[in-house]
Amino acid sequence: MYKEKTLTVNREQYVFYSFRGKVVSAKKDREVQVSGSGGGGTISGSSFEGTGSVHGTIKEIEVTSNTIVHDDFYLLNEESKEEFHVHLINWDIPVREGHEIGVVWRLDNDNSKKYVAIENFSLNEKHTDKPAFRSINRKLDRTILLIGICGKLLTAYAAYYAFELMHLQGFFWWLLKWGAVVAGIALGDDLAYSWITEPMFRQEITENKQAIEQQKETFWQGVQELLSG
Repeated sequence: MYKEKTLTVNREQYVFYSFRGKVVSAKKDREVQVSGSGGGGTISGSSFEGTGSVHGTIKEIEVTSNTIVHDDFYLLNEESKEEFHVHLINWDIPVREGHEIGVVWRLDNDNSKKYVAIENFSLNEKHTDKPAFRSINRKLDRTILLIGICGKLLTAYAAYYAFELMHLQGFFWWLLKWGAVVAGIALGDDLAYSWITEPMFRQEITENKQAIEQQKETFWQGVQELLSG
């Protein structure tokens, strides 16, 4: 039996659907994708009066493989007699005939199903594909980003200027100076967050984190309502 409910994810409202039924057929396949790269090269040689040489280069061949797990099963709702086909990619969940399963999904722009929760009531197991809940306070996000960029630039410049003032010569000091600049770029935003952003905007950051957690809690409560009953 189908159910639907409108839930909010990152300020956007989506209609989520659910179906619950007994597994009447199930199949699991593993697809192995193999790809290779490399190879090729050049070989040349020369000879003179019966003697010669051959030389060249051959690039190594690299082979990589990736395994994709397909779960394919049909659910039958014994009350409404409706059937529902489920095809999952890389969930790899335990399913067999006779299990009671509930699924929750929403439709993507191309009308394909985006599953967010699968519950196996027979095994008392729940599997989820959690959406990424972003910040609620966009203005705070922009402020943190701007301070972080300034922190990177200032820390990198401070490192560079400090070495310039010391007038150190030689390749080692040149390498050390630019290593300090790179470190400043990498760590500058973290330092700015600890020293500037967090002390100045502690209350806003705390409220934003609480709002994100509240959004998550409300969302998963809605999902559980879809799975129950």
